[in-house]
Amino acid sequence: MTSDQKFDAITAIAVIESRMPSQAVFQSLETVLAQVAVDHEIVVIANDVTSEIAQKLREITEAVPNVTVHFLAQRVDRETAVLAGIDHALGDWLVVLTPTEAEVTSLLQVLERAGPYEVVFAGAREPGDIPAVYRRTARLYFRLYEIFSGSSIDWPAPRIRVYSRAAARHLASLLDGEFALRSLNFSGTFPGTRETVTGLPLADLELPSPSYALRKALRGLLNASAMPLRAVIGTAVLTGGVAVISSLYAVLTYMLKENVAPGWTTLSLQISMMMLLFSVMFALIAEYVLKVYRSIAPRRRITVVRELRSPLRRQSDRLNVIDSAGSFQLGAPPEATPVTSKSEHTR
Repeated sequence: MTSDQKFDAITAIAVIESRMPSQAVFQSLETVLAQVAVDHEIVVIANDVTSEIAQKLREITEAVPNVTVHFLAQRVDRETAVLAGIDHALGDWLVVLTPTEAEVTSLLQVLERAGPYEVVFAGAREPGDIPAVYRRTARLYFRLYEIFSGSSIDWPAPRIRVYSRAAARHLASLLDGEFALRSLNFSGTFPGTRETVTGLPLADLELPSPSYALRKALRGLLNASAMPLRAVIGTAVLTGGVAVISSLYAVLTYMLKENVAPGWTTLSLQISMMMLLFSVMFALIAEYVLKVYRSIAPRRRITVVRELRSPLRRQSDRLNVIDSAGSFQLGAPPEATPVTSKSEHTR
């Protein structure tokens, strides 16, 4: 390892959607990663891209070393796509970025903080560049989210994020991993810091539509904690108490008041008892669902339908996959692949 290299292995994760970075940006990113790490790779997650972008990604894999592109079966949230990149990353350190030329230029400065810190956030859009109504609503929502989950979320999202592999794996295992990826206080085991980087562009990322943001916000609150189920249990207990008080009121009215309408007391007691019964049932069902919720590990269905891998490698001499002539190639040599007869396939 040279004096400029401080990482054994590092992976850069880029999610491509409607905007396609130039080949020069990927080339610059690969050069920077080669400077700081012995082994490196660029994992690109193509999140429901157009055919034009898919073709450009193919050209990039053919021209830039150490690039792998994973095409998702359907469009998912950007942070969910980042989780897919984490699942396919091999590096000891992971860098999440757009990428842009400004981010690549700032990457060396950001990576200087990695090591003492397990998580590093750098650069974010200024809130002033976001519409005022959207900005106030987002701040109110993330304040509510912090009350429910106990985690403070960085908003707007940092432009560059660096995670150790252990921290990234821990975040990916959480039920609200999409939001936890943007929090520095999810666990004291993985200390984090923020790095101020000047010169990053402020408006490269598009804001989601109001309807999409609302769906994501509701999903985030439901995944943040068991608070909704606790609210159901509390409501059931409250209505059960009201049912008991209503029953006592009906009995006292029958005993202390004259000229009570015939059948009123019986009807009131029947309604109160049914209300109490339903409240107990809802409370028990909610408590049971809560126990199931806590016992089942979260699982996300993210399907990769296609993969493109660059044939170019900087460290081909470090790999043990070679052909009969001693040259590197992806996959086993053809002569080493067993030939299966047609009859064996039909068994």
